[in-house]
Amino acid sequence: MTSTNHHSKSKNKVRCGMVLMKYVHSQTFICAYCHKEKTSKKIAFEEGNPSFKICNSCYGELIAKYEKK
Repeated sequence: MTSTNHHSKSKNKVRCGMVLMKYVHSQTFICAYCHKEKTSKKIAFEEGNPSFKICNSCYGELIAKYEKK
């Protein structure tokens, strides 16, 4: 049986103190950045703090800001 908590086997790279994970099944959560309810297979976490969940949209926006050259 597959649990909704299992993520894909791809390597999860830390970028700007965050890790983007792709799960097998969609999960519903409140984004810690935009405070909206989201349902997605991709969820970003603050490194070392899995309770700080960020939606893929906000993750992309934050990465663009921090990695801007």
